[in-house]
Amino acid sequence: MIHIGFFLCFVLVFLLVIWTTRRKKADVADFGPRKMRRITRIALWIFLPILVGCLAVHLLLTPKLDVAKLSSFASLTLVCGMFAYQAYRRPKPKELLQNWLADSMHCGQCGYNLTGNVSGVCPECGWKIPKQTSQIESPAWGMWWRQWRIDYLENYRSRLAWTVAFAVIFALMSIAGLLLDKEFRLLSFVLTTAFMSMAMWVQVIRIVSYARRRG
Repeated sequence: MIHIGFFLCFVLVFLLVIWTTRRKKADVADFGPRKMRRITRIALWIFLPILVGCLAVHLLLTPKLDVAKLSSFASLTLVCGMFAYQAYRRPKPKELLQNWLADSMHCGQCGYNLTGNVSGVCPECGWKIPKQTSQIESPAWGMWWRQWRIDYLENYRSRLAWTVAFAVIFALMSIAGLLLDKEFRLLSFVLTTAFMSMAMWVQVIRIVSYARRRG
């Protein structure tokens, strides 16, 4: 039961992110890194209590530790760690620029209201407001459910290499789980890693399509 609950919670969070970002009236540029970080934090704090609760109940009902419980805990730690890193890490300079491009009325670094500012510098944190910008990739380029076609990637070769690597790693983890456990005690681990692998392969297809358009 814990395995199905784990996987369903994972899918629920994914569907929540899609629903949150699917609004037809919203432009892709509206989803700057700052807003995406807020969405990730919401997903984290919905995902974490539910899964910790499921795991705690399972441990209370069957206190004996086994491979299935350890794999569930490892999967929980991995997924929550990924969410936490994306939600609370220090933003990169490119992301500060993307914040400003998504909302030029607020500072890209601290979010201070820049209405009427003519100095070119945020009075709150000292961030320099860019005077002109070159083409920059959208922070929402990975949202295939909003727009399948990728307009621009700064380094698509690096993106492709890392995405393929993660897709293969998740696929191997899922296959290993199937081969090592014939009683399906690692079902949550297998389903979660298989889901992540498929999501990565979807992005691989999109990046390859973008690379072909660039020639």
